[in-house]
Amino acid sequence: MKYIPDIIISDVMMPGLDGVECCRRLKSELQTSHIPVILLTACSLDEQRIQGYDGGADSYISKPFNSQLLLSRLRNLIANRRQLKQFFEDNQAIEKESISDLDKDFISRFKMLVEERMKDPNLNVENMGREMGMSRVQLYRKLKSLTNYSPNELLRQMRLKKSSFLLAASEMTVSEIAYEVGFTSPSYFTKCYKELFGESPTDFLKRKGG
Repeated sequence: MKYIPDIIISDVMMPGLDGVECCRRLKSELQTSHIPVILLTACSLDEQRIQGYDGGADSYISKPFNSQLLLSRLRNLIANRRQLKQFFEDNQAIEKESISDLDKDFISRFKMLVEERMKDPNLNVENMGREMGMSRVQLYRKLKSLTNYSPNELLRQMRLKKSSFLLAASEMTVSEIAYEVGFTSPSYFTKCYKELFGESPTDFLKRKGG
């Protein structure tokens, strides 16, 4: 909970809490459900592996194992998690990834929160975390792990995408749209918009009018 690692490797056989139960608990907690888990086992029984996969394990490696195989599996699992950032650009992309229902619900709730509170210029990581039932650090680490973006970066992207829709579909001025999506400075809004879309809001309106 304190460090939110990129990945967890656990032996199945451990005193007290075994690896399968440890994995099950990690996958049922919102703060840790997104973290890939690899289980190491000396047992070749399919039944044990089924228990592990049912508990949310992402991969199994039999002991003794080749260290290069372990490193390769680690790289692949971490790379797969980074691809989830596409979700914020394409809602269908999430269906292609191995993401738990808990994490899908988390991302959907985060997007809904931002859409509802977008107009509030004081919306920040602290109060977003509070609304999501997490600390600021936990929210930052979970979103960064799932999407490769920080909460502030996601908030800004969603504000700018909403502004793009308003520019195209409404008769509001650039300043009105800037305030509508939570920017306190129209000039800073224009700067951010141009960085993301490659043209200023005014240029877009000229093209729209033409």
